[in-house]
Amino acid sequence: MEKQEEKQQQGRCSACGCVGPNPGYIPLSSLEVMRRLVEISPYWKFETKEEDDSQRLVRKFTCRNWQAAIDYIQAASVVAESEEIQHHPDIHLTRYRDIEVSLMTHFAKGLTDYDFALAKKLDTIVADYSPKWLKANPEPLRLSAVVAVTPTWGIGKDGGLPWTAQGVHLKKDLSYFKRMTMQTVDPNKVNVVLMGRRTWEGIPEQNRPLKGRVNVVLSKNKEWSPPEDSGVLKAESLADALHMLSELPLLIGKIEKVVVIGGAALFEETFFHPQCSEYHVTHLEQDFASDTFLTPRTQLALSSFLMAGEGEELSGPLEGDGVRYRMMCYNPHLSSELIGASSCYEEEAPSGSAAKKAGSDEVDEYSKESLARTFFP
Repeated sequence: MEKQEEKQQQGRCSACGCVGPNPGYIPLSSLEVMRRLVEISPYWKFETKEEDDSQRLVRKFTCRNWQAAIDYIQAASVVAESEEIQHHPDIHLTRYRDIEVSLMTHFAKGLTDYDFALAKKLDTIVADYSPKWLKANPEPLRLSAVVAVTPTWGIGKDGGLPWTAQGVHLKKDLSYFKRMTMQTVDPNKVNVVLMGRRTWEGIPEQNRPLKGRVNVVLSKNKEWSPPEDSGVLKAESLADALHMLSELPLLIGKIEKVVVIGGAALFEETFFHPQCSEYHVTHLEQDFASDTFLTPRTQLALSSFLMAGEGEELSGPLEGDGVRYRMMCYNPHLSSELIGASSCYEEEAPSGSAAKKAGSDEVDEYSKESLARTFFP
């Protein structure tokens, strides 16, 4: 009885009957929405309705058949009615198996914490997708980046790191790099490290390829190829690499995230890529002579984050060999809000011969066999 009275005092959504602890149902700002998007499946899309400027999360997919669609709807109903959630989606079923799920808090005419809590729970439902739909709509690979910078945005010197050239070793940063590139939530999955050829060559030969990770090197040099039987994959561009990784049968469903580790042009492309949700930056307090820097566009974006106080500080000031540094994580989806520039990224899917080159059929047999032995014995 007391619980019922408490819910009545909390407020009720007139459209769907949802209740919650926030009587005002204050909608999340665009910045807050962008922050929260990294918490849910990439299948969710953020949309704004033109007629009333209301914001919502939308997810569309095709089930295997009618019964699979009904099973999903019933499972979603159980989630929505659970005591933990008590918030309801709009679900449309058309053409007997096409489902559209739409989330918003009607009372607030926008998105609230309740919508993201519900989205997370709906993501736990194992939907029986149409194989044809799933092949055409593989879940986008999560993209991130890890970089360490000097106060003047230096990232390299003579093919190595600016500070190591002067005998400075940041052990905790190296451990952090290893953790960010190797650690997975799902023990059955692996991470991919993606880098340009110069970054690859800057890694000490005895440490190449980076162990415990799928290594992908970008190079347009036709004459360059990864060491035989190393399991290292080659692609010409970021788009080619992502296409290859999503098409290679051995890796489908096995990749948790793709982590970019250099160089400068690739760091920029990654920052403004729609699939990039985390940008890990180690900021050094001391400057070091550098000959490679982040691009001006990336510098502007990260400077805007720093000035706006955005970003999650993952560690307080640390010190190594007398050099202080701190580790931050930024959400690139906020860049358009902070710097007033579009972070939209137009990318054409590889087609024709380019698509064939990026496809799994063109990956050399040595790489595929070595990859299989290393990660999936």
